[in-house]
Amino acid sequence: MHRGSSRRKVNVCSALTAKDASSGRVKRSTNGGSKMTDTFTGRSIALVTEKGTGYGGLRVSVDGGTPVTLDLHAASRSAVVIPWATSFPSSGRHTVTFTVVKASGKVQADIDAIAVVS
Repeated sequence: MHRGSSRRKVNVCSALTAKDASSGRVKRSTNGGSKMTDTFTGRSIALVTEKGTGYGGLRVSVDGGTPVTLDLHAASRSAVVIPWATSFPSSGRHTVTFTVVKASGKVQADIDAIAVVS
């Protein structure tokens, strides 16, 4: 995850070893409604995750704005995928919230990393 950020977790996310993950570990949740909130300072942010047959979705919201739902389900596994990114006109303090949701009949999401450009 992003260094220098302030993370708050709601419900349980497990830290698991993942050989393809950028840091060797991912945060995983199989609980619909589980949330992770990250406060960061930057001008852009991207989510690094993976897609595959066992994955559901994530709902992403920045600064309390309209959420975007990501479907992480795929016919085959793809590691180190960037399914979502956003930019701002200038660098500033922002809060992003990731919520695990059911998609394609599955409720599982992994977060490998959050990439932030200052």
